[in-house]
Amino acid sequence: MENKKPDWDKITEGKIRHGFAVAAFESRMKLTSDLADSINNWVKFVVSGELPKGVKSNQTTTKPVVNKLAKGHISGALNTIMPKSVVKQVNEEIEIEHIIKEKIKVLSKDKQESVLGSLKRGDITKDNLQGCLERINALSNDKK
Repeated sequence: MENKKPDWDKITEGKIRHGFAVAAFESRMKLTSDLADSINNWVKFVVSGELPKGVKSNQTTTKPVVNKLAKGHISGALNTIMPKSVVKQVNEEIEIEHIIKEKIKVLSKDKQESVLGSLKRGDITKDNLQGCLERINALSNDKK
């Protein structure tokens, strides 16, 4: 049996990639080739400290993006590397989450948990938000 030495560079890259992937997963980002490319570019940047070939310095934004960083769910690095479509989706999800959490404050704990479960599963979307808000209002009126 041959004793191979561990490739510590590959192990390090894997750990860094894992951190970015977990942050993206916890943020309910969909796995796409754009997301994978962005994560891999960041892995290369973290390891070398240099922009990977093909990545121009003007392709990232220096403006902080409203994202789950404020809630501790996403790595700070991700807010500058996501394609605009992903950032828009994340921002919409955060806005929906904020609106729902404000509206359910008047509900009983069990009803709040039910609504939050729907939110976590992704059942509440931009397209059905109005209907969900109407249902929350109806639930709050049932309480009275």
